[in-house]
Amino acid sequence: MMNWNPRIAAGALAVAVLAVAVLALAACSNGAKPDVTKDASASASASLPTAAAELASPLASPLNSPLPDAMTIGMAGIDKVTLLVEAAKPSKLVASVKGYLGDACTSLGAVTQSREGNTIKVTVGTLRPTDRICAQMVKDFEVIVPVKTDDLSVGSYVVDVNGASASFEVDANGPKVP
Repeated sequence: MMNWNPRIAAGALAVAVLAVAVLALAACSNGAKPDVTKDASASASASLPTAAAELASPLASPLNSPLPDAMTIGMAGIDKVTLLVEAAKPSKLVASVKGYLGDACTSLGAVTQSREGNTIKVTVGTLRPTDRICAQMVKDFEVIVPVKTDDLSVGSYVVDVNGASASFEVDANGPKVP
């Protein structure tokens, strides 16, 4: 019959606890390495004039925070659109767009622009990880969007940004905001 040795028992207990800890950590990991080739912020930063520096910052790079496999593309909520004419010659029209994102995981996506008759449609997109649970909170933002007016003829126009709108006119000297 063997005698009970407290040192051997303590060593065996330590090895068992270590083995359980390693197995628990292995179970929490899916073993996948982050795919650093995915970079949704690159296209977003090229499209958002004022948000470009924030989206292209080292904190947002895929090396520091890998992008999840699935992203949901949506549209930002818009509170206000203000049109401004820059003093440069020829004069340029920009839209100051103030809006909000609905949760802590949603970020600004691409800004696109198209024209349908006398309406210039601007879409401010969003990106959100599909399978992530996020804190519900409103995050305000403001972006400045250059409005393409080079090929517009004399007349009245509307800039529609995700359903919020503002109007302007074009005369022989360029765009004018009423």
